Amino acid sequence: MYLSIMARVLLINQVVFSEVLQSLQLPNALADILDIWIAKSSLVTQADKKKLLSLAMSSLLTAHNDTIFERFGYIILKICETMNDIMMEYYEESGVWADSLVFTESMEFDSSDMWSLASDVEFESKTHHYERCRQIAMEDPVHKISLKDYLQSQLFTLKTQIGNERYQNLMLSVDASVLTDLSEFINIGVTIPATT
Repeated sequence: MYLSIMARVLLINQVVFSEVLQSLQLPNALADILDIWIAKSSLVTQADKKKLLSLAMSSLLTAHNDTIFERFGYIILKICETMNDIMMEYYEESGVWADSLVFTESMEFDSSDMWSLASDVEFESKTHHYERCRQIAMEDPVHKISLKDYLQSQLFTLKTQIGNERYQNLMLSVDASVLTDLSEFINIGVTIPATT
């Protein structure tokens, strides 16, 4: 639960997240948090919670911080694991992938899709409460932001920030099998080395 709270704070306002880190007055606070985050994220089983953590980790990629760059491979691994869980082939013949957790305005869904806390609530008709829950779900970053598109955007921004050479080195620090998996969903901008 703490990871989810931290992820939401990070997605809503990175400045607040930075201020909290600075107020801790610990020299390795970010490193410690990231290490715990990476280690514990494997214990998260709900797809929406995994996506929330991955969106927040993706948001860190452009922070231009060596602590984050040192853990870049692990961060990309965790994001790729989440993408493997939530992506669905939208058009089989064209191979276009879609984020299965993104809602559209025209979607009809039950209470468990809209709001995990409302799983014990059944909506028999479109009540005002149903509409309120639906609006909350529609504004949730998990259901509003495509992880695939967000990661692609963050990697493009990172490449622009640090330059092509450093970007290539960072990406090649990621395991080749992870890069291969990731390249099914997005353009990673590097040639994947052949594995032996």
